[in-house]
Amino acid sequence: MAALKFESGYTCAGARIHTWHCGIAGFGYTFFNSEIRTFGYPIGIDEFSGRVEDLYAQPLLFEPGTNINYGTNIDCVGIIVEKATGMSLEGYIRKFIFAPLNMKNATFFPTEEQKSRLVHMSQRAPDGSITDGSITGREHVFRLPLVVNSEEQENIFYSGGCGCYGEPKEFTNIISMLLSSGSSPITGAQLLQPETVDQMFTNQIPQWTNFGRTPIITGRPEYANSVAELYPQPHDQPQGFGLTIFLTIKDRATGRGKNTGFWGGPPNLFWWVDRERGVSSIVGGQLVPFVDSHVIATWAKVETLLYQG
Repeated sequence: MAALKFESGYTCAGARIHTWHCGIAGFGYTFFNSEIRTFGYPIGIDEFSGRVEDLYAQPLLFEPGTNINYGTNIDCVGIIVEKATGMSLEGYIRKFIFAPLNMKNATFFPTEEQKSRLVHMSQRAPDGSITDGSITGREHVFRLPLVVNSEEQENIFYSGGCGCYGEPKEFTNIISMLLSSGSSPITGAQLLQPETVDQMFTNQIPQWTNFGRTPIITGRPEYANSVAELYPQPHDQPQGFGLTIFLTIKDRATGRGKNTGFWGGPPNLFWWVDRERGVSSIVGGQLVPFVDSHVIATWAKVETLLYQG
């Protein structure tokens, strides 16, 4: 991996929290960057190990604030939350998010009863086919929190990027809160000020209108597919990124309105919040590799049908 050189006058202050929320802090993932993966050889780097050491072992890909990349940014924010509050990330999220939103089944460490209800994880065959035998079962991607006992939990890394387990129907409590400008339509709790939600859905990187159109070559084919672009849309439409979320600046053929925010995760889990048209939803695949073309197509169909009513 080539040595990273900072511009003259750069200081660590450039890696401020805003850069982490916008994906421009210089971090990546091994499954979407072979350079990070090979950098860790012969021991390796595994973001899903449940160990914070794997996060600290990663090199910066670029000077913070000078580019954008999908990576471990929110994991770093989670660590800052713990340092700033003196609470574990789970304790903080449980008190200020899960409890006010009445999310009783969301947790970093599922109970035995919850584990008995886990949806099985699946693996798509390398050729991407959907014929009999092309999808097989596999272990969960983020496995360690599922097997440790209560005494060991305090030594496990609370991953802000992918550490929670929960029910899709409860996850809608979060996105409906965003749809309602920070106030839960279910419990009435005000989690965020309207101005904060407005900032989430405001493009933070207007200088990079094509940031998601750079091809991404997988570093771990079992976890992610290579993709031509981060999210397919007409190339005459500018792209945007808010605070932690991709923004589609223009209307979409599926029916979504302007400045809709969305994001997803490696098991092909995707959600979106359309504040202009009052629509939010989640689509879950629960299989890898990430960016599965069949799940993406299903997402588009579900989204279209939802807007059609």
